[in-house]
Amino acid sequence: MKTSTKKITALIFVVLLFLLTLMGCGSKSFSELILGRWFYEEDTSSGFEFFDDGTAVGFNGDSTEQAEWSISDNTLKLSNPYGDDILLFEIEELNSNHMVLSIEGQEISLNKESN
Repeated sequence: MKTSTKKITALIFVVLLFLLTLMGCGSKSFSELILGRWFYEEDTSSGFEFFDDGTAVGFNGDSTEQAEWSISDNTLKLSNPYGDDILLFEIEELNSNHMVLSIEGQEISLNKESN
């Protein structure tokens, strides 16, 4: 193999490796971003905490309610542990510190607890 062919092959390999690395560093999914404790913008004593096992806790002051959650496309499904009370929220915005959900034409803004 000629030296120029070796250089081109090595260059192609480096470029492919770089591209694969970039693809592996993609943005986080909604299911990853939602994890943690979220507070309503207008009432910081109320909100939700989402756990990676698909469970959640809704809290309002000293009162708490257990729930299960899942995300499909842009829809957040919250249900009580018995599955007989289900809420479907559209995820309008979700990043590492802010979330906007909508349900029945109403928007709900939440901020993530800072560590």
